[in-house]
Amino acid sequence: MTNEPDKENKEANQEYSPLYPGYPRPSSVQPPSNYPYPTSNPNPGDYTNPPPSFQEPPPRAWLEAQQRERTPEVPPQEAPLPLPLHTVMVTYALLAMIAIMYVVSIVADGGGISFSHQFSSETLVKLGALYSPLVTGGEWWRLVTVMFLHANAIHILLNGLNFYILGKQLEALFGPARYTMIFFLSGLTGSIASYGLHDQVLAVGASGAIFGLLGATIGYFLRQRDKFGVFGRSYLKNLLATAALNFVLLLLIPGVDNLAHGGGLVGGLVLGYLCSPLYDFSQTPNRRLRITQRDNNNLLWLGFALAWLALIVVAFFFFLNAKLA
Repeated sequence: MTNEPDKENKEANQEYSPLYPGYPRPSSVQPPSNYPYPTSNPNPGDYTNPPPSFQEPPPRAWLEAQQRERTPEVPPQEAPLPLPLHTVMVTYALLAMIAIMYVVSIVADGGGISFSHQFSSETLVKLGALYSPLVTGGEWWRLVTVMFLHANAIHILLNGLNFYILGKQLEALFGPARYTMIFFLSGLTGSIASYGLHDQVLAVGASGAIFGLLGATIGYFLRQRDKFGVFGRSYLKNLLATAALNFVLLLLIPGVDNLAHGGGLVGGLVLGYLCSPLYDFSQTPNRRLRITQRDNNNLLWLGFALAWLALIVVAFFFFLNAKLA
């Protein structure tokens, strides 16, 4: 049996393997004592430099690391892009407000908590439903409070689920300030459309604002479709198909306020396109894609938001004067 070399010999013999350049060969690797082949060493009994046939292969992790260094990783075009994202806060707060108003509706309606229980019209009007005669009479705040009321458990569950899915994504992309603006202005657009284009309406629900979030997401990917490449165009097609399918299905359901949905979708689409964040694309030293948000100035998107608010206020007073005439 061959004795293991001492520490000094180990350090002196840390040569590099001829089979795996760059990988140190452990000096403790020795051939068997009955090694029958000729050696280039002056002393045939010295096996501190064995031939390559006795070299232990390096670990798999080392080989994979060497392969990655030789071929830098480039992200595929169809992979999700590394976009700068914001922390989601407003979506959870709005969902909590909707849930609180649902509990208030249960109490105000007499405590009915069954899954199919429908709140009475009197209860909903008292809590802030969109009711045309009262809005015409000066209770304009109902155009906003309608977004936080729901008629029954199924209504709030469906709206809450859609709001959670769309809201989290859009707030992460736009940030809390822009996202809050889009939610309320698109919802207000849907309320004004419902009020102005119906002879008389009693409506509740956040679906106008939720369609606004869908429209804003479409506007965002429409604005970024060229920069986002295959991924962006594919996602945009899916969003358009989703919007079309929802409208077709809702047209088949009686009692659904599709004017509010359409108004919210248009409002969100315009605001999402105009107020979309802009990006700069660059490449890291290891050839990975880097995306940074360009616009730190809030004046531009705030100006678009104020312009849209002025437009829908003008539309509201046009409808109001028509109803008062």
